[in-house]
Amino acid sequence: MPFSASPTLILRLSLAIVFMWFGVHKILEPQYWVDAWLPQWMIAFVERLSVGAPDFIRLQGVGETLLGIGLASGLLVRWCAAAGAALLAVVLMIYGFNEVTVRDIGLLGACLALALWPPRRPWAL
Repeated sequence: MPFSASPTLILRLSLAIVFMWFGVHKILEPQYWVDAWLPQWMIAFVERLSVGAPDFIRLQGVGETLLGIGLASGLLVRWCAAAGAALLAVVLMIYGFNEVTVRDIGLLGACLALALWPPRRPWAL
């Protein structure tokens, strides 16, 4: 019997790779993300909360990596997909619509599709 991948498996693994790739990079290179992508008002905001901007980026990286692991493992897929959609919606609110965030619209749609996909088993999360 040949291997047959379900659409949800392909979607889960694709999103998992994206979230883990960016999450790990944020953990390893937070200053790049601060310098290249974090708006000055956001840096000021997190610093008012007594959190340094690099630590904020690292924390975001940990969250994205955990979302990716959840999607890849198949555990709490709906929750991870919904959390990923919420994260991407916040990114869009912070950065607005531009040549980079147009990618995030596609990822947001993929997360929503996965979060809303009908479960095979009614008790599945």
